[in-house]
Amino acid sequence: MAAAVFTANNGKLTLQDLDTRDLRYDVTKDEAWLPALAEGLRDLSRSNSKFRGKATFILPGYQLLIKPIKVPHVEAAKQSQIVAFEAQNNIPFPLSEAVWGSQVVADDGVETEVVLAAQKAEVANRFCGLMSTIGFQPISLQPGSLLDYNAYKFVYGGEQEDTLVVNIGARSTNLTFISPAGLFIRNVTLGGNSFTQMVADVVGKSFAEAEDVKLAFYSGQTSFDADHPAVAPLQLKAQDFMKRLSQQITQSIIAYRRASNRAAPQRVLLTGRGALLAGIPEFLSESQKVSVDYFNPSGALSLGAAVDKSVIEQYYYQVSEMVGEASRLVKPDAMGINLLPPLIRERLAFQKQKPFLALAGVCLALAPLPMLYKYQQEAAVVKYQKDAVDGRTSQLKSLSNDIRQASDDATATRAKIAQYQGLMTSRFNWIIFFSDLQNILVGVKDVWLDNLAVQRQAAHAPATNGMMSTPAAAPAPGAPTDPNAAPVASTTTYKLNIKGRLLLRDTSSDSPASAKSFQQAEASKRIHDIEDGFAKIPFVKQVDQSSEKFDFITDPRMVGFEFTVDIDPNKPL
Repeated sequence: MAAAVFTANNGKLTLQDLDTRDLRYDVTKDEAWLPALAEGLRDLSRSNSKFRGKATFILPGYQLLIKPIKVPHVEAAKQSQIVAFEAQNNIPFPLSEAVWGSQVVADDGVETEVVLAAQKAEVANRFCGLMSTIGFQPISLQPGSLLDYNAYKFVYGGEQEDTLVVNIGARSTNLTFISPAGLFIRNVTLGGNSFTQMVADVVGKSFAEAEDVKLAFYSGQTSFDADHPAVAPLQLKAQDFMKRLSQQITQSIIAYRRASNRAAPQRVLLTGRGALLAGIPEFLSESQKVSVDYFNPSGALSLGAAVDKSVIEQYYYQVSEMVGEASRLVKPDAMGINLLPPLIRERLAFQKQKPFLALAGVCLALAPLPMLYKYQQEAAVVKYQKDAVDGRTSQLKSLSNDIRQASDDATATRAKIAQYQGLMTSRFNWIIFFSDLQNILVGVKDVWLDNLAVQRQAAHAPATNGMMSTPAAAPAPGAPTDPNAAPVASTTTYKLNIKGRLLLRDTSSDSPASAKSFQQAEASKRIHDIEDGFAKIPFVKQVDQSSEKFDFITDPRMVGFEFTVDIDPNKPL
């Protein structure tokens, strides 16, 4: 674990302080990492007061999900929706349970390359809560995977050479492919702890004891005789570790070229504490056929008074990610993804607003004073104006009553005029009716009417659930009638009783009985033709079939008939 304090001035970064702690814990238990980190930070904050308060935390790659994806190039407003959809498909747990973010790393106008970073919200909240108990206030949780790229751009600027930065940590190794077109990130689960476990298998000791042996033997602090039985196996394990690392790099280069269709890196830069294993640069240079060197970002930094040059030379391999995060102070386009839980972000935003809210509260409390003074001055004027308005209001009320009365009178007059107009309009209804009736009689032939009587009867509205429904108003007598008009409710029924006779002419028949039957059938047909004709008159609603009466007895040649039709109450005669 390393901690640093940076300041920015005129586009330059100054390293004001730097400190490190070794974390010793059982690496077979994932949950042991956080308490060990907390203990290291607690010790750090006790020894140096600068390492307290607001802080940005850089999380190792193995603690996060890092996923490069490609999405179609769209406008910025729609890009976030597409990225959210892809995140839902690529993050192996519900987004509601995750803290996630994205960073655009390249865009060729057709496709946009995006890096997704995610962490479970429960883990992020527990981490922030524990840091708060130590005395830190997390303001940002950054994935370390992007920060090596920031550090490289800060140190080398616009250099265009394709480069692979290999950051070998304790639990994992972060591979950052950098090219003029963008970057590609891959995190592999191979680190210093994997090498320690190899050593433990050789020397037959616990992991913690094997870690001490590894640091002592490979750093040259202790040595064995050339014929010592442990020398050859330890050297062999170092070769095995470097082979596995080279294989991971080769596989990652293949994946990088397939995903991005870009050239292979022309050089490799090593950083991270695991990169200090002797022989790694030479081994990778031979196996990858590229130049290999160490990445030292300290040359681009100014050193504060509290930092000795020998310290930065001793720990330069641990500061690349911190330099990458600090470069965001001077590089507006530097990349980063803040995985701070939303609730904590909102709390931080509110804390920033507190001074402004307090000032606004004071201003709000003092704001009524000038208004109160002005109100007292204007109160007398308002009272005078109110009295004048009240006097004018009483006059207007009187005028309003006169207008209302005149309006009521005008409404009554319009109703009477409408009745008279309806009477004038409906005077042609009987003429139209008799014209249609004449056409019926002419069509049937040998028929005449003896009596045509109009029957009007008020209808009674049925009761519903014990309550009498209120009937709709009937049309005014003589109201105008339009045969095509929409029907309106009425409470008066109109019936028309028709009595008449029709003549049956001579028909030849073999027997009187058959002649009589034929005459009755002929009479019934002609009477039904008359009824059908009446049913087609626009003023007739229907023919009351139950009211039919026929007289074949009084005079067989002169058949009497009678029936009733219902007049449409909405088209009265």
